[in-house]
Amino acid sequence: MTEITDPLPGAPSAPAAEPRRSMTGRATASRAGLGGWVLYEFAYGPFFITFVMFIFSPYFQLVLVGDEVRGQALWGYTATIAGLLIAVLSPVLGALNDAMGPRKPGIAWFTVICIGSLGLLWFAQPELAFAIPLAMAAYIVAGVAAEVAGVFHNSMLPAIVSERRVGALSGTGYALSYLGAVAAFAIWFVLFQTPEVPALGIDDEARQRVMAPFSALWLLVFIVPFFLFTSDFPRSGRSMREALDHGFKGLNKTLRSLSHYRNVATFLLARLIYYDGMMAIFTFVAVYAAGVFGWGPEKMMFYAVAMLSVGFFSSLAGGALDDFIGSKRTLLITVFMFGFFLAVGLSITPERVPWLPLAWHTNGHDVPLIGGLLQALGFTELPERWYFACGILTTFFVGPALASSRTMLSRIIPPDKSAEFFGIYNLTGKLTAFLGPLAIGLATDISGSQRTGMGVIFVFLFVGGALLFLVKEERTEKAD
Repeated sequence: MTEITDPLPGAPSAPAAEPRRSMTGRATASRAGLGGWVLYEFAYGPFFITFVMFIFSPYFQLVLVGDEVRGQALWGYTATIAGLLIAVLSPVLGALNDAMGPRKPGIAWFTVICIGSLGLLWFAQPELAFAIPLAMAAYIVAGVAAEVAGVFHNSMLPAIVSERRVGALSGTGYALSYLGAVAAFAIWFVLFQTPEVPALGIDDEARQRVMAPFSALWLLVFIVPFFLFTSDFPRSGRSMREALDHGFKGLNKTLRSLSHYRNVATFLLARLIYYDGMMAIFTFVAVYAAGVFGWGPEKMMFYAVAMLSVGFFSSLAGGALDDFIGSKRTLLITVFMFGFFLAVGLSITPERVPWLPLAWHTNGHDVPLIGGLLQALGFTELPERWYFACGILTTFFVGPALASSRTMLSRIIPPDKSAEFFGIYNLTGKLTAFLGPLAIGLATDISGSQRTGMGVIFVFLFVGGALLFLVKEERTEKAD
């Protein structure tokens, strides 16, 4: 057995291990720093997923407006305004942030704005004459603030992790956003939707509104580790005026150099389109299920928790797959499978399951693995159980698609222009993100059918997926 002894006095010590290098060439963040970065998404998860998709969207449409068709149309117009503002502000503020250096101050300011706007949504009560415009305005401000803060947060990704691990970290971030949403949803449901619990003295209508201040409190608590432990970019030394001038010149140069960044531009265009298809669907998923199948809060809770739980595991798996086969292949697989299962789900009605003879129901055939569980939970009809299953399968591919989109951009952009390009990334995520909800709103208004309104999204998925084939997974050097 070899004995380990101290080196002799005066002998040279062993060289220190080289620190791991991030995609920008800086040392990677510590484990606590990486943990803080992904906990940021845990903190924002209830707002982006639970509150907007499953609680506030149906509350706005079915309670405040009181009509699912008009409510869906108004919600589409609200999302349109928010999307336009995000599209305009994200690249400008991203370029400014690159010029200034640190990301945390901007994240802090916009998080405070988001928290304040969520507090205002508590006052969006049906009996108030201005409840609808108040809800629309407060949601728009909260959504814009959260998205801009997300630009700064995403731009830190290339600076804190190595290229070998970037897919796993991005996937873990999205997984924790789903986990935060599930945890917040479960707590909200136990406290405010369980009949045996007194719901802290609030009435039935307020039990949905209370998710707004609850999401604000959740955000305030769980974002703290990010500010404490995650390393930030160094200050550039520029004054605000100098940074504005430098940022605008840099953004202008980048936009004028699109021929040099052709590969990045192609990816951003593809992502603009398929991302819009995915997000537009999920903007309306709750009210669609409520309107078509008549699901109440309890069934919606089971549906939401199942979707979010699947998203947690699939995001982790998708991040690992991304590091193994690459971002482009992961995206092509997930976008195609998302569209396939969405098409199957939208073909189901309360009266029929198109690809299955309804006689199967009487012969004991059901949704594999989970059919009996769903029936025990109150999903008594075969079509709604198949719709539930298709919704779960559709959601399975969302987390990996979102995580790999962020990873793909990190892999192909110049690292020292990360905030600027993630600002443009957010712009391209919103340029048609307002067109998707607008298309659904207009199609729903014109046709008077929720299913027809949702069906227009397949164009976005097809075109965006086709453009991905033209993208090369290789880094573009900074333009001279």
